[in-house]
Amino acid sequence: MRKTILLVEDAKNWYESITSVLKDEGYEVLLAREKRTAQEIIELNRMKIGAAIVNLNLNADNPIPDGTGYGILEFINYHCPQIPRIVLSAITKPEKVAELYERYQVSYVRIKGADFSSWELAQILHNALAIAGEADSTKPIDDKNDVLITSVDLQQHVGPLFDVFISYNNKDKLLIEKIANKLKQRGLKPWLDQEQIPGGRLFQGAIQNAILNSKSAIIFISTNGMGDWQIPEANACHARFVKEKLGFPVIPVLLPGVYDIPQDLLFFKGLQWVSFENSVDDSEAFERLVSSITGNNSIRK
Repeated sequence: MRKTILLVEDAKNWYESITSVLKDEGYEVLLAREKRTAQEIIELNRMKIGAAIVNLNLNADNPIPDGTGYGILEFINYHCPQIPRIVLSAITKPEKVAELYERYQVSYVRIKGADFSSWELAQILHNALAIAGEADSTKPIDDKNDVLITSVDLQQHVGPLFDVFISYNNKDKLLIEKIANKLKQRGLKPWLDQEQIPGGRLFQGAIQNAILNSKSAIIFISTNGMGDWQIPEANACHARFVKEKLGFPVIPVLLPGVYDIPQDLLFFKGLQWVSFENSVDDSEAFERLVSSITGNNSIRK
């Protein structure tokens, strides 16, 4: 795993805090405070950089497409298309966040606010690198034109192995097992980590492959919040949804006590979700879930 990180940030208090934490975590940080420096760093270190963290609104109160932050993302897309991109932004509108995932292929968008933590950012970075690192070890790269041959492309020759990938918080394990067993009774084949990953195996690569080898995905959301690995799983599922449009349904499922999509999953607000409002035994909600998996009901509103 490459541990050199490009950090593009112009606010001194932000870049000092982020740099300090990342260095404590063992990363080498290449700092750029404006677009030209970022481009020079990328050109000189493109084979060394493992990920990029970009402040979208550099020197701009109202960032617009192709502005400074956006221009850097475009530059990264062209020169380092395989690396994870984490965006720091004040943007909260779902359609704008969705554009970042669709047009600029970012891995994660972190809203800048009072609750921002550099340590949280380090964990997001670690998760993104773990998934990308496992993917890189199995994806051949054409060195002549830097085209990344993805597992999705390879999968088209063999077909998906699972009907649905299940992402959940481990605290909800018993509820999820109950729903998964009901899906099996309906003839569906769900991917559930505890059933598919043998003990002692590296799970990052298994999760990456499971997403790429499933026909659809469920993101369970509960009152326990998102599990440690759910955010990168959700990002990976959304990235595939964007690439394949309606070919890969992603279904947010609200467990009892949850009534809306949380703020850190804004890009799922544009999808139809299934709500088990009172109980996971809700037969109508379960039928809607089955229909979303077998049909293409996870579409934009």
